[in-house]
Amino acid sequence: VNNKVVLMANQNMPANFEDELREITSSLNDLSAQYTASRQAAGEGAALKVEANNAIYNQCIAMGLDGQNFFKKSVLKSQFSFEAVSSMLSPSGASTAVFTIINADTNRPMIAEVSNEITGRVVTAAESDGRCEMGNLAAGETLFRISADGFTTQYATVNLKTGVTSRETVKLEVMVMDVEDGEMGGNVRVSVATPNSTSAHAVANS
Repeated sequence: VNNKVVLMANQNMPANFEDELREITSSLNDLSAQYTASRQAAGEGAALKVEANNAIYNQCIAMGLDGQNFFKKSVLKSQFSFEAVSSMLSPSGASTAVFTIINADTNRPMIAEVSNEITGRVVTAAESDGRCEMGNLAAGETLFRISADGFTTQYATVNLKTGVTSRETVKLEVMVMDVEDGEMGGNVRVSVATPNSTSAHAVANS
């Protein structure tokens, strides 16, 4: 009580200070309880994931043992192991393709999409350096499609090799449209302006 008197003396604290403090304390306790419950739920969720992963692992091991027993006199026996299954999911020494995309007009890096025409996988090059990387690829000749709004699409065939990073630089040109002008009796050649181009220009042929 004495502390309250001291706090309230000379209007050091507003008259409703005590009520506001109770409300704030109650809210803080509620938030603390929610945080504790969330941490507990997160821990339970992690435990469930571990349990599920262990169950899948045990099933893989059991299937592998069955396969090894069935093919015990065959060269296929070695394929029925956890290591063999893991290498199928994440091949060791897989290939990587790194592209640098350049605006042919400005000779500067630009944003573009690179699509693996075999798998359909797409990555985007950043405008800051025009670079994008696509990893974990199978070895062999692979066709890539490089495209950006307002630019002509380019294709690149890359001979990927296991464990090797292949690097390609691709220049995209601004898309040009030919528009017929009936009244002038000529063609108007228009360069399409894009966010990555510094300027647009037009050439008229009469």
